[in-house]
Amino acid sequence: MNALKKLNKNSDWRKILGKAMADKHQTDVELILRAFGLCNHIDMYEKPMKYFLNRIAEKYQKEYKNKIIDFERRFREAASLVANNFRDKPFAVRGPLSTSLFDSIFCTIINNIDNLPNDIASRYEALLRDKTFVEYTTRATSDEKILKERFRYAHKKLIG
Repeated sequence: MNALKKLNKNSDWRKILGKAMADKHQTDVELILRAFGLCNHIDMYEKPMKYFLNRIAEKYQKEYKNKIIDFERRFREAASLVANNFRDKPFAVRGPLSTSLFDSIFCTIINNIDNLPNDIASRYEALLRDKTFVEYTTRATSDEKILKERFRYAHKKLIG
C-alpha cells in the first residue's frame, strides 16, 4: 500500500518514532498498517497479529479508497497532535516502542480526532501510570480478549 509508505515519511510520525530515517525492514510501515487495521477492523482481529495484518493489507489492495483517504487525514492529524503535545517517544515508555501502548492510544486518538478532550495530554500521562492499563500493555498483549479490552480501557480513560 503506497499510502502507508507515504504516511511513513510524515515528519510528525518520524518524530514520534524518534527516527529520522525509515526502517529498512519496514517495521515502521507495519506499525501504520497495524493502526489502520485496528482502527477500522478491531472487531475482525484474531491472533496472530501477522495474519490479521496480511488480511487487512490484502483487503485494501484494490478497494475502499475513501476509507484510506480518510485514514490518511486522521493519521496526519493524530501524529501532529501526539508529536507536538506528548512526551518524546510517547510509545517507548518502558524501553523500546511498545506496540500495545501504540495501538491502543494512537488508534483511540485517530478514531476520535475530531472530538478529543482539551486535556488529552494529561489524560495520556495518567493512562501511562494506570495499573490496569499497564497490565493490559504488558501481559498477553496479542490475545484477542486482552487487545479488545485494552482498546476499550484506553478509550474510556482518554475520551471518557
